[in-house]
Amino acid sequence: MPEPLNTPIHDIRRIDPAVGCYFVRWLRPLTADGYHVFLDDLLSRPDFRAEMCSLHDYRGIAAAPTMTDLKRAARATIAGAARRGPSRAAILVDNDLNHGLARIYAAEVDSDNIERAVFRKPESALLWLGLPPDYPLPFD
Repeated sequence: MPEPLNTPIHDIRRIDPAVGCYFVRWLRPLTADGYHVFLDDLLSRPDFRAEMCSLHDYRGIAAAPTMTDLKRAARATIAGAARRGPSRAAILVDNDLNHGLARIYAAEVDSDNIERAVFRKPESALLWLGLPPDYPLPFD
């Protein structure tokens, strides 16, 4: 049974201007519509700054997006760069299916101003973002 349309798709856990990064827990698989809701929410936050890096936590999501949803979300991400600015994002996953899908998404959005990488270990994601591996994550 599909989830109601008013079910949140994301939770922006922290925006940290001191380190230039924001942290998002995703609650459901990414879709193009969900990306637009997320982007509107992010841009409405007073602490957000263009070109911040980000860590997107997809751990615990058992369902997977369809390939159509994934490609539409990738196109929405590319279009959103005009509003958000260039971005570098680490995607954190905890299972093989989401690891593979996130790598496909990362390849779909790869461009001069959008960089994505997929990780299983939070410490590796933090290092890739230029943060210390012991930076306190707001997810656990």
